Amino acid sequence: MDIRLTDFKQILARKDENSPYRLFGENGKLLYEFPPYFDGKIIDDGIGHYVFKSDKNTLSVIATDGQIKAQIPIERYAGFDFVSGLVQVKYISGACRYYVVNGNIVIE
Repeated sequence: MDIRLTDFKQILARKDENSPYRLFGENGKLLYEFPPYFDGKIIDDGIGHYVFKSDKNTLSVIATDGQIKAQIPIERYAGFDFVSGLVQVKYISGACRYYVVNGNIVIE
């Protein structure tokens, strides 16, 4: 079993390698079930959002209540992070794009 506490005091857990990760609230309520591709790497922005790679070519942004905010297409080997409340996508070429949490590009 893999269980972790997020910075928002929510629980990220999965039973075994064949089970999907799930996000639970402090009260144990299921908030979100992650897609099978999710590898357990989740980053928070400190103000109520998580970003994670939901498949090879997509980042997903969810709120702490489990609501999906954005699906951001990316190149397969792109990196990602939160920078000053924006989702930063870093490409192998060194280029970066920045998105607001609803998925709109703000800086290319």
